Amino acid sequence: MNCMNCNRETVGSNVFCEDCQKAMEGFPVPKGTPVTIPRTPSPTAPKKQTTHLYASADEQLKISQRTVRRLARSLFFTSILLVLAVAALAYIVIFGLPAFLA
Repeated sequence: MNCMNCNRETVGSNVFCEDCQKAMEGFPVPKGTPVTIPRTPSPTAPKKQTTHLYASADEQLKISQRTVRRLARSLFFTSILLVLAVAALAYIVIFGLPAFLA
């Protein structure tokens, strides 16, 4: 059997190796405390694939294109607001503050 903590070989039917047991002695748990030991997957069990966020390359491409369109729209509207702000500032510098704001 292998250690549940470090995966080294254990002696007999021990769940933890001697090194891990020594390390755990510094953190005592009262007797009778219920403990759940996780199951270890069998070596032949298929591993879950966690490297891909989405199912296919087509979905990733669609999501990327949608993100680029949203960012382009945001940049466009931000640029228009910046041009309007610069125009308003130029007007104030050249003609002074409008009467309705003074």
